[in-house]
Amino acid sequence: MLRQFVNDEASAAWRPGLALIYAEIGQLDDARAELERLVADDFAILPRDSLWQTSLVYLAEVCGYLQDTEYAQKLYRSLLPYAELTVVIGAANVCLGAASRFLGQLATTQSMWDDAETHFEHALNLDARMNAIPWLAHSRYQYARMLMRRANDGDVSRANELMDQALITAQELGMHGLLERVRDGASAC
Repeated sequence: MLRQFVNDEASAAWRPGLALIYAEIGQLDDARAELERLVADDFAILPRDSLWQTSLVYLAEVCGYLQDTEYAQKLYRSLLPYAELTVVIGAANVCLGAASRFLGQLATTQSMWDDAETHFEHALNLDARMNAIPWLAHSRYQYARMLMRRANDGDVSRANELMDQALITAQELGMHGLLERVRDGASAC
């Protein structure tokens, strides 16, 4: 339905959401095609309006699914000015949590471990202070995945803690998509 809307309306503002949906349902070729279209010419197709930050974080999620280091680098530079902020849509109608979580994900994709750790620690603190519990669960899950990939001393233990916390929250809140990803990620710990 969203694909038809995007095609009918020719609205680039909706394309990052479409790319994310493709990635989440496993249509990675379609997700990559949308990502390539949207990142081309320094994001020329995307309007620099109230949805700009949202577009960047949706595309950051797509990069995470695709593990695309080239586009992760471009998105990282564009999202970095928002590192200390919370992502909101419109007039704060929707909150997507700490922008630093998405930066952590992009840094992880590029194997920038120290930067990823700094971003995820900030995301944990900001999401907790805002009492943004669903986003805190996502931050914990993504941080745990980064720690598992980095695999320094103590990382696996910390990753297990974070996965356990994310699992509990996902169960309590009925976050089925995250719950499935956490269970898959926890079995890798």
